[in-house]
Amino acid sequence: MTRFFLTICVACMILPSIAHGQSKGWAYVLDHDLNITSIHLDQADSNLGITGTDEQGMPIRFTPGSFFGLWIEHNGMLPPQLSPSDHDQALLVELTDGQRFALVVAPSTDPETLIGTRLDGQRTIQIPLDRIRTISRLRNNPSHAPRLGLFDPLLQDDAIRLDNNDLLVGFITQIGHTVEIEINSPTGQTDLQTYQMDQIHSIQIQNPPVYAPGTYLLTSLHERLRVQAFSSNSSGELTATLDDPILDDPILDDPTLSSQDSLGMIAELASELVAVDPLHEGQYLMDLALERPATITPTGGRSWAPVPELSSSRWVGATRTRAKITSPISMTWTLPKGARRFTMSINSWSRPWTDNRVSIIATDSSGKSLTLWTKHFDSTDAPNEAIGLNLPDRSVKLQLHIDPADNGAIQDQFFVIFPLMLIEGSPEFQ
Repeated sequence: MTRFFLTICVACMILPSIAHGQSKGWAYVLDHDLNITSIHLDQADSNLGITGTDEQGMPIRFTPGSFFGLWIEHNGMLPPQLSPSDHDQALLVELTDGQRFALVVAPSTDPETLIGTRLDGQRTIQIPLDRIRTISRLRNNPSHAPRLGLFDPLLQDDAIRLDNNDLLVGFITQIGHTVEIEINSPTGQTDLQTYQMDQIHSIQIQNPPVYAPGTYLLTSLHERLRVQAFSSNSSGELTATLDDPILDDPILDDPTLSSQDSLGMIAELASELVAVDPLHEGQYLMDLALERPATITPTGGRSWAPVPELSSSRWVGATRTRAKITSPISMTWTLPKGARRFTMSINSWSRPWTDNRVSIIATDSSGKSLTLWTKHFDSTDAPNEAIGLNLPDRSVKLQLHIDPADNGAIQDQFFVIFPLMLIEGSPEFQ
């Protein structure tokens, strides 16, 4: 089977739903210096920018194009218009460009195409299999992070994980109410196996990711949609002009759609805005700890260091990885080409016996190291340190170094949000 990628952009207009009623909580804006500003959001608009009030109650505005991300606190509740049975059946389909659609699968006579009805707007769409990366259950997705962690990243074939945790590896030939996968037997013969969709926990298809600059919205239905324009107010009402041909290419034999629908449908969007991620041409953000595992070494004369347990979730601008570090430790990352600036957060668990020195060190291609930031943490309560730093030219490594200070590290726990890097260039997918 040959899979092709379609790059044409066609728009469809989405009108706001009624009676959203999202409470006016905090929102967070990531600016071009990778500083995060907390605001009470009044409006987010692709033409007008972001407006609200800051922590001092002063009006604040970010102009269009001046920010890398917006994250809005949300109560996690699903739209009241959503049928519980539809939610229970729904899949979250993640595409090669990072978009995600929540839909209920319909029968398909075309093995090259997945057909389903989006929960938000109840519109039937067709998704070519060559654009799909992962499929998982909507009810199993508590976060907005990509779902690539469902499978071993070293897998080079399509894969299905069943509800009983069995893993099937081969070549997926069709997805509908049933899923077909070709599996090579030990004798070299091809075995075609078929499974009901309700038996399946998740699916991965080995289609390469693509870099598609644009503005992406995350919604309360866990969708991620590329848009041409959008507007959202403090009540949660959202309008957006979607930017993908599969959302404006209806099933022509669907009796519920008129001829005008095929030219660009006006539909209702029930979900609320959770985040805005502008993906700029020639610049991108990287969660360093997620993309590039660190080299870990002990410090302070110790012979071993425990490996921190990492957790990743979607937050301002990108996926963010965090951990509790429970020992003096050194973590070193190899930097991607074009890395220019980063932000990270460090918070010590200040206790009577806390005594540590934390340093952030960059090393260039000649092996020369430069300490970019350092702080002594003791039993004194200290605020969370939000750090934003430029990287020196030719930097190739970044190190987080936690050392016991004069009194040793009896209490040595730190809570760290690992570096989010600003990189000039386009991502190089492996």
